[in-house]
Amino acid sequence: MCEKRDSLVWCLAAGLGLSKTAAPIGICYGRVANNLTSPSLVIDLLKSNNIRYACLFDADPTTLKSFSGTRINLVIGAPNKILPSLASSPTNASLDWLRSNIFAHVTANQVRYIAVGNEVLFLKDQFYTPYVVPAILNLYQALQTLGLTDSIKLSSPQATSVVVNPYPTLFTSLNLVGLEECLRNVERRMDMDMNRMLED
Repeated sequence: MCEKRDSLVWCLAAGLGLSKTAAPIGICYGRVANNLTSPSLVIDLLKSNNIRYACLFDADPTTLKSFSGTRINLVIGAPNKILPSLASSPTNASLDWLRSNIFAHVTANQVRYIAVGNEVLFLKDQFYTPYVVPAILNLYQALQTLGLTDSIKLSSPQATSVVVNPYPTLFTSLNLVGLEECLRNVERRMDMDMNRMLED
């Protein structure tokens, strides 16, 4: 993902002059900075440049309300600090978070992705790592309950340090240590769910 500290990061800005058949262009709209541009001005700027995608790093109510009804498609971040709550079982916390933090401010048809956590696998502090997969699974079940799994997708953005030896590309590989831990969490979660089903 784009860096949080940038107040307004243009992604693929060089593509503005491309033809209409080019891939869509979007921005990462961070809000951790001084002298921030107001959401309304940002939205006007996006519209004037025919930019229809924006990534928000959290579900800030004021920002979401500003984007509501603009026909700008959103990627909305679920910050690391709320992963333990989202990972809790059953999925009530995930349902509550979706309803009160996102859909209370913007309609579901404007949301394209939910980015679960931010670069969790490669943080020096691994506190949040075990919560990523359970949070994704609970959010998926919550979206399923709301009938939104076809229109809203889940992802977990990771740091570029996941790529080992990026050049030359022929020898590029991935650092899978964090991913292996996540997959172990998936396996444990599936075992727990299976045991719960057998007990019912």
